[in-house]
Amino acid sequence: MINRKLVLLLIFLTCILRAQTFTGIYIFKFNSAVPSQTYNNLVNSQNKTWFVETKLESLTDPNIEKVTKDGVTIENVSDDYKNITPASSPEYYKDEQNNSLYSRNFYLTKACYIKENLDQFNWKISEETVNYNGKKCNVATSDFHGKKWTVYFDTSIPFNVAPWKFYGLPGVVVYAKTSDNLYVFELKEYKITEQNTEVKNAFEKEKFITWEGYKTEYKNYLKKTH
Repeated sequence: MINRKLVLLLIFLTCILRAQTFTGIYIFKFNSAVPSQTYNNLVNSQNKTWFVETKLESLTDPNIEKVTKDGVTIENVSDDYKNITPASSPEYYKDEQNNSLYSRNFYLTKACYIKENLDQFNWKISEETVNYNGKKCNVATSDFHGKKWTVYFDTSIPFNVAPWKFYGLPGVVVYAKTSDNLYVFELKEYKITEQNTEVKNAFEKEKFITWEGYKTEYKNYLKKTH
């Protein structure tokens, strides 16, 4: 009995010593002509990930017509494009242990909650490497929702970290872009601390729909509001 307790104590102490938390900031750019978005990324040593859009940096002309009502801002960027910023930003929670991705999205101003599988990307990892920000990174590609993504990831960082819905690469994603350069993610900065920060799923009591259900409901919502 004493030996068993000693073994359990050693395992517990080892887990504490190895506990780490990764925090990083990703910049998301869309077409470089409309506001970019900043994401905070928090990952504990058990690879449960939570990240949230925290800031909008307007890249458009400050003289562009802008209207804010009930927390929602609408900018008339062009005749064909209106940038809509909801009162609250989309948030995501990744649970590797249950292969689940939970997210809060919006039908413009109305919040909804989506549950999907975490492993949605079929990655092809290349034998080539690239030099990105002075570090050697590996390259992977994948087709997702009609877009071809190219991703650089750093295997020297002991976390599997990625923004948005990305998942399944052995390292930290430092850069990602679509082949048409329409969407770009960049890891701006990060740090690793010797602690295990608890990352809770704030959505666990919500009612979830599928991604396909979300798209259907969004179309129905737009029909009702126009």
